[in-house]
Amino acid sequence: MSRSTLRRIRRLGDAAKPVIAELDRRKKEFADSIPTLAEEHLLRVIIVFRYGEPRIEEPLALACERALSKLDRDKALSIGHWRRILEEEPPAGDIKVKISTWVGQMPAEGIPIYDRNVCS
Repeated sequence: MSRSTLRRIRRLGDAAKPVIAELDRRKKEFADSIPTLAEEHLLRVIIVFRYGEPRIEEPLALACERALSKLDRDKALSIGHWRRILEEEPPAGDIKVKISTWVGQMPAEGIPIYDRNVCS
């Protein structure tokens, strides 16, 4: 390669460094948010299971709307409120144990559990 081509490549690399750094930062931010997103999604699924009367092949968003209509809708829009609702349900104890129990009671097939626009 000629020197001018190598200089162009080097300048291009230097110009791209801030863009690459921003991309890396966004990837890390997304990776760090995955546990929170997964917990929020699981809480939505459990709320639907407990209050939404889910039906086979029904989009999660519809079942979630039905569950919210049975709860105080203004307060129920908050994931933190959903967590409090579930924590207050009997039996008393650790929320993680309750979640494990409820997940074990859910049907394994037939109910889609992923919908990007759920309860938004």
